Amino acid sequence: MSAGSDGYGHLIRKAAVVLWAVAFLIVGAKAEAGVTVSGVPEWLEAPVKRSLEAVWKEVVQRSSPGRERVVELVAKRLFPGLDIREIRGFGEDLFVYFDTRESERLSWNVVVKKPELPGFLERPFLEDASGLETAATEMLDSLPLEVFRWAGADFQAGIGKVIAESLPGWKPSYVFSSDEGKSVLEMAFTPQEPLVIAFSPRLSSRTLPLALQSKLHEETLEVTSQLIGLPADWVARHKNRIEDYVADSLEERWAAR
Repeated sequence: MSAGSDGYGHLIRKAAVVLWAVAFLIVGAKAEAGVTVSGVPEWLEAPVKRSLEAVWKEVVQRSSPGRERVVELVAKRLFPGLDIREIRGFGEDLFVYFDTRESERLSWNVVVKKPELPGFLERPFLEDASGLETAATEMLDSLPLEVFRWAGADFQAGIGKVIAESLPGWKPSYVFSSDEGKSVLEMAFTPQEPLVIAFSPRLSSRTLPLALQSKLHEETLEVTSQLIGLPADWVARHKNRIEDYVADSLEERWAAR
């Protein structure tokens, strides 16, 4: 055999060893039990999947007969308000398709209750909150009220992200209610720290008498006192609108004299 042939043979043997090692790793590696969940809103998938993964892992380890039936019985206890329409096990993987019970599907009405605000800030609040009703309704997705007894915290975490972006500084509270197939979610809001605790307006003019500047300072404090106790982050968002309101208010006061 020629030297060239020996060289090729060495390379082939080396490649065979590498392929054997790769094959051993693929075949010998133990895959984690996997669970796929569908048929529920996106925000509900993670908590449902976490619970089912724990159950399925235990069932797989024990090699229990009728594994799917075991999971189904446990799921009925864990997730009241949801039905399993299909459940299939493939080796160590599990596929679960959920659906809400037809008789318990609800039409949700979302009500955003505005807090006590100065009149000129009511409209900005409602504008900021305008997308909340749609976002919450999409998350509720005809789910029965029973679901929120075990998934309420996950719902609040999901809608809380929307609220933090649209209404910074406002802490939401939720009231779920249902009557004759119609369900209502009321969202109320209270200020959370940091809060506006004082204003220190700065007035400087070379032409206005000091007495007049002092008077303007007092009246500015009087107008801005309406903002005390409101969320600082939300007030900062509407800084320009507030400044315009203060300027207009002072102008009206002086024009009336």
